Amino acid sequence: MTAPADILSVAKSFVPRSQTWLYHEVAHLRRHRVHVAAQELFKLREYPHEPVTRLASGRSLGALAERLTYRLLLRPPPVLCPQARRRLADLLAGGSFRLVQAHFGWVGREVAAEVDRRGLPFAVWLYGADVFHRGEARRLARSFSNRHYYCCTSHALRRALEELGCPAGRIRVFYPGVEVPERPPERRTGEAVRVISVGRLVGFKAPLSLVAVARALRDRGCRLEWQHLGNGPLRRRMERAIVAQGLADCFRIRGEVPHAEVLAAMAAADLMIHAARVQPDGRRESFGVVLAEAAALGLPIVSARVGGIPEVVRDGETGLLVEEDDWEGLTDMAGQLIADPERRAALGRAAHRYARETFELSAQVEKLDAFYDEVLA
Repeated sequence: MTAPADILSVAKSFVPRSQTWLYHEVAHLRRHRVHVAAQELFKLREYPHEPVTRLASGRSLGALAERLTYRLLLRPPPVLCPQARRRLADLLAGGSFRLVQAHFGWVGREVAAEVDRRGLPFAVWLYGADVFHRGEARRLARSFSNRHYYCCTSHALRRALEELGCPAGRIRVFYPGVEVPERPPERRTGEAVRVISVGRLVGFKAPLSLVAVARALRDRGCRLEWQHLGNGPLRRRMERAIVAQGLADCFRIRGEVPHAEVLAAMAAADLMIHAARVQPDGRRESFGVVLAEAAALGLPIVSARVGGIPEVVRDGETGLLVEEDDWEGLTDMAGQLIADPERRAALGRAAHRYARETFELSAQVEKLDAFYDEVLA
C-alpha cells in the first residue's frame, strides 16, 4: 500500500445531477486525496467536496473569441477555455500532485501534453459519449498512449476501446458505486402499478417510446401511475405525446429533481421501465447508473439489450431485457410483471442481492484506492 497521495481530477463541470457517478469517484476515497479542478461548478451544496478549484469561466470574451475562431475553421473548439488551460498549468506547477486524472476523453486530450511534460502518471476516465459517438471515437483513437491509463465504467466500453486500438493492458473497468441498503424497502400493493422511468430526455434514451409503451399497456387494461424523472431537449415533444395519447391523467414528467428525491421515488415504485437505443451517431447507454440505483432498492427493471445495460440488469434474474427497438416486446415484458406482483417481488429481491454483490459503493471505492496504489507504486 502506498502513502496517501494528492490527486488532481480535471473535468469540464463538477457536478451536474446527470453525472453523480463522477462525484462518487472523487468524494469517497479513503486513502488518497482528490483536488477537483473544473471550468464549471454545479450543485456543490448537494454534492460537497473539498478542495475544488474553478479554473475559469467558459463565457469570458477570450473563450467566446476562441470558440468563434474554431467554428469559422469548421473545427471543434477546445473544451477548456484559454484561461482555464493557463490556470490548470499553474495548479500543476504549484501543487504536490502525484497523479492527474481527466474526466471524459475530450478533457483528457486537452490536458495530456501538460501532464506528460511534468512526468506525472495520467488516467483518462471514459463514460460513453466520448467512446461510442463516432466523431469522438475517431479523435479518441488518435490520442491513445502506452503511458496513460484508460478507466471506464463497463465491459461494453472496454470492448469498444479495444476495437478502437486502445492498449488492452492500460484499460481498467470500475463499475460506478451506489449505496445499497441492507434490506430493500417494503412495497405496498395497490390497484394501480407505480411505474418509474429516470433519465435525460435525449435520443439514445428513447423517451418517446415510453409514451408508446404506456399507451399500449393502458390499452391492455393495465392501471398505471407513471412518473418520469429527468429533463432534456425532447421534453416538449414528450409532453405533447402524453396529451395526444390521452395519458395526462396517469403519466407525469417531473423533470430534474434532487438525487434524494430520485431515490425516494424509486423506493416507492413497483417497476422501472427503461428505454434505450443506439443513436445514428453511435451514442448509447454505456452503463446505466439509475439502473444500479434501482436494483439497489429492490426495484425490478424492464429494459433493452443495449450497450452496458446487460451488465446491470441480468435478464430473467433481476429484470427482463428485450432487443433494441422492440417496443412491443418491452410492452409485453412490462405487462407480464404488472400482472404478476409475486414475480416482481422475486426479481426485486434478486436485483438487491446482485447490487450488493456488484455495485456497493464502499467496495467500489476500495477498488479505486487499490488502483491508485498500483499507479503510484
